[in-house]
Amino acid sequence: MPDSDSSADLLPGMMLPDLKNYVTKLESLPASDLPKHLVSSDPSLQYQPLKRLVGDTYQIAIGPKLLAITVQRPYPGWDAFKRAIVDTLNSLKKTDQLQSAERCSLKYRNIIESQEAPDDLSKLNVDLKVANLNTSPSTQRIHCEHHVNGITNFISIFTKTRVQSSKTKEDLRGVLIDVDSIQKNNMGDFWERADNIIEELHSTEKEIFFSLLTSDTLQELGPE
Repeated sequence: MPDSDSSADLLPGMMLPDLKNYVTKLESLPASDLPKHLVSSDPSLQYQPLKRLVGDTYQIAIGPKLLAITVQRPYPGWDAFKRAIVDTLNSLKKTDQLQSAERCSLKYRNIIESQEAPDDLSKLNVDLKVANLNTSPSTQRIHCEHHVNGITNFISIFTKTRVQSSKTKEDLRGVLIDVDSIQKNNMGDFWERADNIIEELHSTEKEIFFSLLTSDTLQELGPE
């Protein structure tokens, strides 16, 4: 994390020249208009992004205690995404502004499409039962926490989700799966362990995501 609030303001400009293959412009976010003393005194605001570097496929958000890179649809694949993550971290390392890392996380979201039945859980290895009550698929929101390999994973499933993309013009309907894998322990020297942490998060998250899909769904999606 940056060692000061002022670093969060300066970092985007320092990192942009290194990352022009991914991002081309700098945007200020609403939290950047807040008084500096308010951001410094409110722990919740410390994790809000102040600036964002934006490209066609990637966005990089930066705050006093935050560096986040997101990838837009269509997903370019893990090798390309990891390369963007590593290049972003290498650019941050060059600034000599990261004093320590509290946590590292990798979040994956995907819609299992079903235009006709966006509340259908039959494509997932999920069986929800509450006593003898008949639950309504249209209101199902499933959240759970799973610990494995020293990583905390938050799993959320939402039925009847609709996502419209202005970039790809897609109109997706179905069941949304959200897996957020977080590493807080064994961070050690972050720069020394960064690559291992990223791979551990990815392999754990991938295993969890695919375990949520039935064999028929896996065959339908044709994952690599």
